[in-house]
Amino acid sequence: MHELIFNEYRSIKRGVGVRRRFKSLIRMAYFNAYWLEDFEAETLGSSVFKNIRVITGRKKADSLISIQQKAILNKREEDRTEAEKRYLSVVFGGMRCFKKYPEEARMELAAVAQFSYFPPKRYVLRENDPPYAWYYILSGRVSITKLEDGLDNEIEKEVRVFVQGYTFGELSLLHNTTRSRSIVTLTHCEFMMIEKNAFNAIIRKDVMLRYNIITGYVKKLPYFDSYDQKNLIEACLVAKVKEFEHDELILGDDVGFAQYTYFIVKGKVKIIQHLMFTTECNKSRGKNKYKLYDPFSDPENQYFVKKLDKTEMTSEALDTEYGTREYPWETQPPVVDYFQLEMVKQLPENVHASFIKIYTVDESGCFNVGENLKHRFVIAETTTNCICLLLPRYWLYKRNTAYIWSRLVEHFNLKIPNAQTVLDEYVNKRKWELRKRKLMKTILTGSNLLNTNSMKNVPYSLRMKEDLSLYKESFSDTTAPCYR
Repeated sequence: MHELIFNEYRSIKRGVGVRRRFKSLIRMAYFNAYWLEDFEAETLGSSVFKNIRVITGRKKADSLISIQQKAILNKREEDRTEAEKRYLSVVFGGMRCFKKYPEEARMELAAVAQFSYFPPKRYVLRENDPPYAWYYILSGRVSITKLEDGLDNEIEKEVRVFVQGYTFGELSLLHNTTRSRSIVTLTHCEFMMIEKNAFNAIIRKDVMLRYNIITGYVKKLPYFDSYDQKNLIEACLVAKVKEFEHDELILGDDVGFAQYTYFIVKGKVKIIQHLMFTTECNKSRGKNKYKLYDPFSDPENQYFVKKLDKTEMTSEALDTEYGTREYPWETQPPVVDYFQLEMVKQLPENVHASFIKIYTVDESGCFNVGENLKHRFVIAETTTNCICLLLPRYWLYKRNTAYIWSRLVEHFNLKIPNAQTVLDEYVNKRKWELRKRKLMKTILTGSNLLNTNSMKNVPYSLRMKEDLSLYKESFSDTTAPCYR
């Protein structure tokens, strides 16, 4: 009797377990239907019905991984084969935030990484929650919010918006602190997630080393002496470190990060003025008139009109290009299209161009704080590599203690000469050079001293080092006989 009751109870329990598992699978399929219904990109073929399905099919936001890769990430660690791990390791190697890791580390990440999906208006992480995992956005947009005190209750205020390719959750894991912001999905979002234990075992050492390097650079600069630990941590999040070789172009009209301020940690740089001017001859007075030339304001310069028409600087493009990432050292600068070289080629015939050094910034200095850098280039000057720390300008001006950045802008605008001053000095020096050469030639050719010396008597080593063009002209122009 007891055995019969026990068997009946066991069968009922088994049936309840089966029903619960079935309901769980149905619920999981329902909540993940958005990405489960996804399909690979198909090309048009000979079948009309298939072509109609491809054209009218639902368009989704592109994800960084395919549906097959998502299926592998949804498997448990022990169920993934070595071939699948190697496949994911190759996929991770193509992602920007994983390129710096060796192949062994990527293989370990391929074994523990997980796929996660959230519908719109869902909390991924809440403020003051303990650290749980590190997230990498594969598709979608999330809002970073913070609680602020209101009149009656706390108000949730949006701080930033992260898009595809951004990461979050790293800071809490590194310092083992609670979340300082909440993460809310704005659209259908897909994430790759690495839990805390796996993060500490694989990634923490390398990331902590990079953060220590950036922290050391920030503490070395005198501008941040008044910053507390919280501001230093935030500076590490938004900072980039770039290294430049000798005579490498750091910043120009189309080169480098225009929205970032550069702090020189090692070495020094020089600022070069790209001077463009026209020359008009005043026949009545017998003098030349020099005037600055601006190619962007010249309606006859069709090259620049076309260039400006094709330039797109929408807010979304700027956010994607210069947005804050938790892996800032991996962000690449805008692509260099040699715009300045083309500018020199496309100048009208009556326009003269010169590159003149106007200023030098030494170690612990900074540039691109907001000063005028129009038609100017910043080039590394030291023979060894120049190391620069980059911080977003908007972030600095939010912490404009004692108006330090505003005062630096005024200082640079006073110290660095403007284009008109550079042109006046350039013209004066050229006039003096011409007058000096003319005077030296007059003195040398008008000499009545009798000598038999000639250019061939000058040692070859001196002729290689010194500029003897004036002496050559004077000797060739001399018609008087030479006597001893």
